[in-house]
Amino acid sequence: MAQINSYKPIAQAALNQYALVQGKLNFLGHSGNVTFSVEAPEGKFLLRIHQLISGIQDNIWQKPNIIESELRWLAALCRETDIKVQEPLQNQYGKWLTQVLGDNTTDVFYCSLLRWIDGVVSNAERTPHQAYQLGLLIAKLHQHSRQWKLPQNFERPVYDESHFRVALSKLAPAITSGLISAKSYRLLTAAVEKSEGIMKKLSRSPDIWGLIHADLHDGNYLFYNEQIRPIDFARCGFGYYLYDVAE
Repeated sequence: MAQINSYKPIAQAALNQYALVQGKLNFLGHSGNVTFSVEAPEGKFLLRIHQLISGIQDNIWQKPNIIESELRWLAALCRETDIKVQEPLQNQYGKWLTQVLGDNTTDVFYCSLLRWIDGVVSNAERTPHQAYQLGLLIAKLHQHSRQWKLPQNFERPVYDESHFRVALSKLAPAITSGLISAKSYRLLTAAVEKSEGIMKKLSRSPDIWGLIHADLHDGNYLFYNEQIRPIDFARCGFGYYLYDVAE
């Protein structure tokens, strides 16, 4: 669907399946998902239509079981930790995912609704205290990952050495189009090969490997007073805990 406006009826149809009195939809953007903010008497929410920009990412991210597994981890973090994350809401039918049919009834859109959390992204250099708080946050995430019993049919991607090799190969066409220089690609290749060599020597014991955020860059955590709040768990999966630290 080329026009962003065409997603609004999908968003409204999804919203109608939740126990909200009425919600005002505001389009936010389209990258990994189509996102809308929802302002309702019950509070503010984030509505996601799990629809990728065509051709830039794998369709694994649109698999219902993959999406639902992310929501289950978020729900567990809300219940079992003091980490402030975007709590997922079940629809009126007790489902984490809401299905909406497009104009062409063969098109099925999967949607999810999360509670909005306040905070700001900071572009300033991290203070020692903020760095400490960020390290503490990552430690809490990994501590929960280690002790959490995975639900049945839990499915998320694996960030192992083969993942990086595949990601590197997908960048190769960017050399021809001039988006990446051949020199830069050689540097990336060397980095991937070095990382692969290290990862092959490591075990997957639970003290170093488990469920991770996998996308915890500066734009994916918010500052709210003295608290750091992680957002956008859409790429969470299984990998080495050091992956989150490196990010």
